[in-house]
Amino acid sequence: MYILNLQRRILVWALLVVLTWFGVAPAQALQPKELTGFIQLSGTKYIDKKNVLRVSPYSLTFVFSYLEFDVELIPAGGIAVFGAFDSGEVKLLAHVDYAPNIAEASYYRELFPPGQWLEPSDTPRFVMVCGWPKEGGAPPTEVFHTYAERDEGRTKITDESPSYVGLWMTWRPISSKRAQDKFKGQDYCREIATTSNSSAALWLPHTAY
Repeated sequence: MYILNLQRRILVWALLVVLTWFGVAPAQALQPKELTGFIQLSGTKYIDKKNVLRVSPYSLTFVFSYLEFDVELIPAGGIAVFGAFDSGEVKLLAHVDYAPNIAEASYYRELFPPGQWLEPSDTPRFVMVCGWPKEGGAPPTEVFHTYAERDEGRTKITDESPSYVGLWMTWRPISSKRAQDKFKGQDYCREIATTSNSSAALWLPHTAY
């Protein structure tokens, strides 16, 4: 009898340890299957023969997707992208308040950097792409997160002076544990999902040169 009671105590203790250890898991369990997100940036600084700068915005493209075979289960919703810079700052890179299909969403934003040029070091090192299902006017109950890191090996600068200089960059998906601490100062995704506003400043806010 003593041995049986001891075994029961050990089993209860083990269950408590498991429940305590995975106590923060429910939020992760809500994540859709094969959730991924990444962004790409490209732009060209044109110079003609008279050294007059042509006007050409940069393009910031971001993708948010996950696996869902049943079309009837694909929700509409919102998407936002945040960037963590080497300076420690977090800025809003893009925001779409309504997307008809957040299981397969791709959007872009035009950028107008100062001097019509961006150095790779001017861009965020880590990005957080988040999406949330939206039913009517009700506040979202779920917010999904995915992360990416600037891929230095795939950054390409094409210098064809005096005609133009081009820049192409990409941020590749990474595990959340490598980047989520960079955004821990604020729940940026839930904030913008519930209010349509962000405490993070918009990166490169100008809409024209």
